[in-house]
Amino acid sequence: MKNIALIGMSGTMKSSVGKELAKLTGRMLFDTDSVIEYENGASAACIIERSGIAYFRRLENGVVKRACESENVVIAAGGGAVINDDNLSLLSRTAIIVLLTAEPSTIYKRLSEGAEQRPLLTPLSVEGIFNMMCERNNAYHKCADIIVPTDGKISIEVARIIFNILCAQNEAYFSS
Repeated sequence: MKNIALIGMSGTMKSSVGKELAKLTGRMLFDTDSVIEYENGASAACIIERSGIAYFRRLENGVVKRACESENVVIAAGGGAVINDDNLSLLSRTAIIVLLTAEPSTIYKRLSEGAEQRPLLTPLSVEGIFNMMCERNNAYHKCADIIVPTDGKISIEVARIIFNILCAQNEAYFSS
């Protein structure tokens, strides 16, 4: 049984949808950014500020590899995880990949309300979010098996949509 991987921009609710989807499917959540932060005792923003984005991406690659070696998990991948070809290949082989999307204005609103810093989106702006989306769109869409817009929805609604799509695609998917 394949894992389920959630990908997409920061602010598309990957972590919160991942928690809900893990409950619905009886799986464990493997949130790559949370694992990196826990293991390094610092936020992603601090790690990037202290050691640089290249270092963070190396950490991310190792954590994505561990997530893909796990069984029966919902993987909430960091926003930039799939821009790395190794991560993209690993996720594609081991998981059904669900791309969560949202309009730049929705992402801006969500990120503005959160306390977490997003160093790659500093200063935070709709234009900056749009530009990053354009840079990452090809990687996101290249590997997505399912695309789910999250605008105007709460996490449990998005998780139920994903669950229903997966059940419709393969009735036996969750029976084992």
